[in-house]
Amino acid sequence: MTFLLLLSLVNMTSHILSLTYLYFKEVKMVKKDDLGKLFLGSILILAGTFMVLANFFKLSIFGILFLPSLGLLFIIWSIVSKESELLVPGGIIEGLGLGLVVTSLLSGFNEPTRGGLFFIGFSIGWFLITLLCKLIFKKIILWPFIPGFLLLLLGFLIMIGDKGFKLFQNLNIIWPFILIVAGLIIILTFFKVESRR
Repeated sequence: MTFLLLLSLVNMTSHILSLTYLYFKEVKMVKKDDLGKLFLGSILILAGTFMVLANFFKLSIFGILFLPSLGLLFIIWSIVSKESELLVPGGIIEGLGLGLVVTSLLSGFNEPTRGGLFFIGFSIGWFLITLLCKLIFKKIILWPFIPGFLLLLLGFLIMIGDKGFKLFQNLNIIWPFILIVAGLIIILTFFKVESRR
């Protein structure tokens, strides 16, 4: 029942925000910066309402689903305003929220497993940025793969436990070489692009 109430609230809010945005954009011809303020103000009102409901009903599900809902609102804002940059906070917040939801639902597991699952969930948010940018805006951005992959690796290493930490310590020897190779690839790509001009 509470979950359905929460989903209805998020769904209703997203529709209201979308319709409000379209109304002010198409009918009132408001500047894009002013629409961003309208949307941000609406998100803050929703966040406050969300917290009031969580305190009033004394239900932990509101707290658990707050970050995924907020991330979803940033993603909707990005789609409605056609601003791909808003996918970055949306994906990051969505990943954090997913990590928290997973660890809350799997409270019976041991601490390393839950910690690892949190980082794996967080990494999914970073991968989501690239995926949504490609699907919605037809743009390819690859930089979110770097923190996403590192968080995913960290999550698996934490889940493995002591063996994972020993492996992580051994990776300290390899990391500098990985950075050097990545730097060389970036510089070579730069010169390749410059030579085409």
